[in-house]
Amino acid sequence: MIIGNPLMVGKDPPHYNGSYSISPTTAEQVLPVQGKLMDENLVIGSYSAGTVDGMGSYLKAWVEGNLEELIDESGLISQIADYAFYSYGQLYKASFPAAINIGTYAFAGCSGLRRIYASNATRIGDRAFISCTNLKEVSMPEVGTVGNYAFYQCYSLESVVLTKANMIYPFAFNLCSNLNRISLPSATYVYSCAFSGCIHLSEVSLPICRVVEYNAFYSCTELTSISLPEALSVGNNAFYGCTNLREAYMPSLVIIGTSVFQGDIALRSVYMPRLSIVQQYMFNGCANLENVTFDAVSAIYSYAFSGCSKLASVTFPVLSFISTYAFMNCVTLKSLYLLSTSRVSLMYSSVFQNTPMLNSGLTGSFGSIYVPSSLYDSYLSYGYWSWFASRFVAIT
Repeated sequence: MIIGNPLMVGKDPPHYNGSYSISPTTAEQVLPVQGKLMDENLVIGSYSAGTVDGMGSYLKAWVEGNLEELIDESGLISQIADYAFYSYGQLYKASFPAAINIGTYAFAGCSGLRRIYASNATRIGDRAFISCTNLKEVSMPEVGTVGNYAFYQCYSLESVVLTKANMIYPFAFNLCSNLNRISLPSATYVYSCAFSGCIHLSEVSLPICRVVEYNAFYSCTELTSISLPEALSVGNNAFYGCTNLREAYMPSLVIIGTSVFQGDIALRSVYMPRLSIVQQYMFNGCANLENVTFDAVSAIYSYAFSGCSKLASVTFPVLSFISTYAFMNCVTLKSLYLLSTSRVSLMYSSVFQNTPMLNSGLTGSFGSIYVPSSLYDSYLSYGYWSWFASRFVAIT
């Protein structure tokens, strides 16, 4: 059986302020679904197959009046159809233990809804709970897919149980400003803007996530650390403006977008041993960044470390290219280790603008660039590297 929107049958629902019974239009039995309505029962009737878009037998909940709590005690409702409770403001609690699917806009705009339980649901449709501004608790441990904008603007949401969710679609939890922590042990893909604007989100668990798209955690200002042990790709601006983020642990990461950590002023430690390219603006403005691990980086693009004022030493074992302004305003950068077996290409001297490599007054002495002894002579006379000839130190 499916709970659907009465407007879908082509006529307006009756309006009730007390208990009511909607009889079946066929000889089907009245289903014992309980709803608390001023301590009275709500009895919901069913409609025969084919009455709505030919999609089978529907259970129609005509939930007008002052219905506050709807509980399917007998477990007869298998689906909540699109728009089923759209903008029904009085409902504050709902439980559907047998429902498998929650349709598009099913509870959208239910401003009074505080708790929803659907222990066997496997799918949450697009915008299913959009603007449920008082929703605090969601428990759907079997859900595999969380649709676009599913919980968008659920400002009061605090507790989420989505144990088996593997796909978190765009804007799913966008602007859930009261969400403090979330664990998604089965999630493999987090789409764009999924958690952006969750300003109180401090803990995230994504142990098997492979892809985090652009803006996924944009401006999550209370997020303190992020561990993505299986992630291979992180998109543009994914953690932009996470001003309390201190650690980023991504041991499997290969591909990253631009400005991913831009403006993360508390970021201190980054571990990305498989990353191949440090994109432009990636750590721009990370004023407290001190410890970075990049064993596989081959290229660094413009402004990548600009403004990392506490970055004193960094090592690149296989680097081949550095673009303009990459280390601009790294005012304590005293040691740069370029350990590649071939000479690194330097785009322009502006790479080291306002660093000890060009200005000894910043730390009291010039910085040093450490290179293999076999390449030492070639660096001294090659292109823009010749500007820093006195900074080179040969190592064996």
